[in-house]
This record gives sequence, C-alpha cells and structure tokens, in this order.
Amino acid sequence: RRVPICPIPFGIHSTFRHLEGGGLMKRWKKGVGEMIGYTIAILFLTIFYFIIMNALILNNAENVMEECVMNIGRQVVTCESLKDAQDRVQDVAEYYLPKETKVIDKSSIKATVTFAPGYKKDQRKWEKGKFIQVSVTADVHGFTQWFQKPKTVRAIYMIENGGSSS
Repeated sequence: RRVPICPIPFGIHSTFRHLEGGGLMKRWKKGVGEMIGYTIAILFLTIFYFIIMNALILNNAENVMEECVMNIGRQVVTCESLKDAQDRVQDVAEYYLPKETKVIDKSSIKATVTFAPGYKKDQRKWEKGKFIQVSVTADVHGFTQWFQKPKTVRAIYMIENGGSSS
C-alpha cells in the first residue's frame, strides 16, 4: 500500500480541520475556563507582588528611620540643655529623612526629645548620666496609597554633656 505525501504540515492541517463545521467555536468554548483560570491566577499573583513590594518598601523606610534616630541621638546627647536638644532634633530629622528615602512625607516628620520613661518630674534635669528618649514619627507611603501609615521609631540614649538644667 502506498502512503500519499501530504504537502500541508500536520499542524496546519489540523487547524484547518477545526474551521470546518463550527469546530473553532467548540474549541473556543473549551478554552474559556482555562482563560478565566489564568486571569484569576495573574490577578492574585499581581496582588501578592504588590503586598511583597509594599513590605519591602516599609521595611526599608523603617530602617532609614532607625538610622536617623541613631544620628539624631548622637548629636543630641552632647547638647547643653533639653531646650537645645529639642531645637536641634527636628532640623536634623527634616534634613536626613527626605534625603535618604522618597517614601516619607516631609511635612509629616515629627521628631521629639524627652526624658526617658521612669523619671519623676523633679528628676528631669539635663545632667550627665541621665537618659533621654529620641522619637521620630513620619507618614510612610507604600507601593500604593492603600498602604500609607505613620511609623514611629524610638531610642533611648544617655546624656554625655551635663549642661544647665531644664
């Protein structure tokens, strides 16, 4: 028996065969479920990607804020008084934070210096060896506006320069 040589490749022949008699529509209807499944999977993967990217952005912003608090704390412990420290802390935070990261809103930066928790009112004097708390609060914008939230970072330092009391 002799096999005829087909001039049309098999893939093209099978495609043309489905065009006859509405076969393409039957094939399309079978593939709709897969297309919907792929669309839903891509949607969830995209949402998951946004969540992961937002977590990375917020983590980076918090690390930058922690570095800022360390730099502020090093500068503040050598001040002569609590008033000098309070004047300096806001300027340093407003200078350092926007320079290091773009996801922190400059208008929302608030930096404070107070005596560490545990000191009674009559013990709050700026003296060498006492402890202060440096706090920085700022609004951090994540990957989208849904993830915007204020972050606060605090650190406690010991006063190194005993100046006048406040």
